[in-house]
Amino acid sequence: MAVGAVALGSAGAALAQTPTPTPTPLPDTHNVPTNAVTDHVTFQDNVRGVSGYAGANFIDYGGDLGDFMFADGTGGLAIWSLKDKAHPSYVARVTAAQLRVAGDTQDRFYEGENMTVDPKRKLVFLSRDPRGFGGTLTTGQTGVYIIDVKDPYNPKIVTFHPVPAGHTSTCINDCQYLWSVGPYGTGTPGNNPDWFPQPAYSQKRGGVPIWVTDISDPAHPYTYPTPLDTARFDGQTGYVHSVDVDRNGIAWASGEGGVRGYYTVGTHYDPVKKVTRVATAYDPIPYAGGTTPLVATATDDFFGYFDHNAQHITQKVGNYPAGDLLYVTNENIVACSVAGELKVVSLAGSYDGQGWNSTPQNPFRLNLVGHWTPWGKPGSATTGSCSAHWFTTNGNIVAQAWYGQGTRFLDMSDPANPTQVGYFRVPSGTTGVTSGSASASYWHNGYIYVADYNRGIDVLKFDGTVTGTPDGICWGGCDGAKVTYTGTADGTAGGSVPATLSLTLGAPGSFGAFTPGVDRTYDATTTANVISTAGDALLSVADPSATATGHLVNGTFSLTDPLTARARNAANTGTAFNNVGSSASPLNLLTWNGPISNDAVSLDFRQHIGSSEPLRTGSYSKTLTFTLSTTTP
Repeated sequence: MAVGAVALGSAGAALAQTPTPTPTPLPDTHNVPTNAVTDHVTFQDNVRGVSGYAGANFIDYGGDLGDFMFADGTGGLAIWSLKDKAHPSYVARVTAAQLRVAGDTQDRFYEGENMTVDPKRKLVFLSRDPRGFGGTLTTGQTGVYIIDVKDPYNPKIVTFHPVPAGHTSTCINDCQYLWSVGPYGTGTPGNNPDWFPQPAYSQKRGGVPIWVTDISDPAHPYTYPTPLDTARFDGQTGYVHSVDVDRNGIAWASGEGGVRGYYTVGTHYDPVKKVTRVATAYDPIPYAGGTTPLVATATDDFFGYFDHNAQHITQKVGNYPAGDLLYVTNENIVACSVAGELKVVSLAGSYDGQGWNSTPQNPFRLNLVGHWTPWGKPGSATTGSCSAHWFTTNGNIVAQAWYGQGTRFLDMSDPANPTQVGYFRVPSGTTGVTSGSASASYWHNGYIYVADYNRGIDVLKFDGTVTGTPDGICWGGCDGAKVTYTGTADGTAGGSVPATLSLTLGAPGSFGAFTPGVDRTYDATTTANVISTAGDALLSVADPSATATGHLVNGTFSLTDPLTARARNAANTGTAFNNVGSSASPLNLLTWNGPISNDAVSLDFRQHIGSSEPLRTGSYSKTLTFTLSTTTP
């Protein structure tokens, strides 16, 4: 392998943009919650856009454009500029009427929870639930809309792609694939009822497993015919509701029957099939997880085991080692006194396929560490619809939406005993104030943005102390996300430091000789030295060639499996292999959240070759471009 290096001499070189006039903002509504029930939280603003919202996400464009927020709800997609982080400016939209397809009878988008974005290619993905546009669970159309937001002031619909699922979708493998899931009983063609014959339980299970869509070409998506994560609940297929990818690239599927993690790239031991093999987004390898235990044993057998979403905590918390804990929302949208809770479970004992081998006769359950509900806590509602819902984590502080219980801030320093340290709730009954039904709460650049089904977006500031060590805030698809760090530091300097970004590569890596007719995975490595005086830095790699991009080539011949890469340093030893991308969509390898001097980096490459793959005499190679860049010179 021949490797080329790019060392940027100035921080702005990688992100420079031509200044463009800022369009006039669209008219927006700002509903001030004069009756808010709050503690350690300051209300900043409310924006409405096209409707209330189920979910939101963010893309930082850098340069003159800056940061943008995207949210989807019944009215469609709304876009705000966050140049003023506390006061979003409504700049663009895609209305529900623009999202209609043949057969729709209403201009009403539905849900689109856990909206996912591709921050590199500047794409937004909207999951279409069958209950939108006049449909029902058994008659409605499901799928995904792909929206081009390269110009956030002028979003364009690339395509609508039907998928046999549509409640949520999540980017996999740096947004080259989507995993689409839910809802409970869609009648969309392709849902084979043979996947969920559930005689062992009193309530028939329904819903859909995971459907995988290749979105490497956004204009021509392809959905694989065989779904994933079937037989997830003691050997029976349940309703998969959400997928979240952690910082190590593990994809976690949540739903009825618990939370299960999968490798989607690289070579790993498969504890279910008992072989070492290559993981892909469409043929993943089990990692860990399983059914989470009941919190209230009197809860019925659907909602008691229905895990709405989860986050794998990759850092150490309390006495629990890094990677041991899952934070899980158990959804039950009923009276607030018995609504679903936040659960904390340990993955210990689940790494050998136990969650995949569980049966009704010999069930496997993860260990419950702790749990929490707002019921009876300060600031709580006593009536209405409540349940644990979408959350994000900053250090040891969780910001979680709870429908009628608003947004709750929980200190997880002792995972067995979560402690409320702040809250914000907008009750009903005050003229001129829209009551709250919080769907999702997002830490972002020092603020919390709450997607609310009724109110739109509330912008909050947490006035308490963020405990633990913030490791950057992301959710859903963390493997390819731009990580934003929070916190401030004051100080002075007596000298000047020139702007420096220096990347020095070692000798080119070599896989050695490939052996024809043998199924084998080959490894190669080289080194890099990084020096940066910037406030943050990102190391990425790309294949600039238009010939078999991301694959090793030998003349006109190329290898079938993509080339994968990872980078490791002393602070990041557990990074995962991912596919090398193109110049338009490079693979992010490592990030730094401050200056670094002579940081030693190991650059690792992995190539799988199957036993039936024909190999041409000669050398297979590819010149790769490594880039060190920054957004805060």
